Amino acid sequence: MKINCDHGYYKFYTSSTADLFRFRAAFGVELCPKQDYFTFEELSSLEPFSFKNQPFGNLTAKASICADYGDLFKANGFVFDLGGKKLAFSEDIKTELKSYRSWSGSLNLRGLPQAGGIIKGKKLLSFSGIFDESFKICEIYGEEYGSL
Repeated sequence: MKINCDHGYYKFYTSSTADLFRFRAAFGVELCPKQDYFTFEELSSLEPFSFKNQPFGNLTAKASICADYGDLFKANGFVFDLGGKKLAFSEDIKTELKSYRSWSGSLNLRGLPQAGGIIKGKKLLSFSGIFDESFKICEIYGEEYGSL
């Protein structure tokens, strides 16, 4: 299953319905359809705009913006907290991500990577890759970092 996490907004692209069943079996979570991808239920109902100092999901927006979800999350400093299954501010995520480089040079992570998590002293903000539900490994071939 392809995964694209843009500043904490997760999108999953399936090649077959079996991907959804394997994901649910691996994590006990149903993914919801949205546009041409699947995402977490908590993200599927969000609107692509926020108003400064107004509620957005379970948080208060820092910026007024109408944009794609990645830009909206970036402007507000939001990420989706996988453990709490809700929005969180990126600076509140302190999870250390364990990673290793594969023989091909891609970054591999055990489990589903937490956006905002820390890898070698840097915050993982965005990433793209392939998620293997059977082995619970995410092979990342594109990533964007921010400072702590």
